[in-house]
Amino acid sequence: MTNTVYFDDPDASWTFTVTDKAGNDLDWTPVEVAADSGPYDLTATWEDVPSASRKLKVSLAGLAAGMHRLYLKVPGGNDLTLGSVYVRVR
Repeated sequence: MTNTVYFDDPDASWTFTVTDKAGNDLDWTPVEVAADSGPYDLTATWEDVPSASRKLKVSLAGLAAGMHRLYLKVPGGNDLTLGSVYVRVR
């Protein structure tokens, strides 16, 4: 599934649900998210209380138009693919 946001939206963001298979609470900071093979420089924040399944809101403002795959950097583990977002120009 691809999520769509608009290039000219200064508050463009998408919220992903992240689940820890081992049941550990998701609560680390900073939360680092990258688009495609770029640097981990997207702003992301955990929502709600720490638990094994938690919502992660990723700011997409300023991301170039086009299709992007987002990755979450997991401390001490493998990066997690969050999904794809399509940034459209109106």
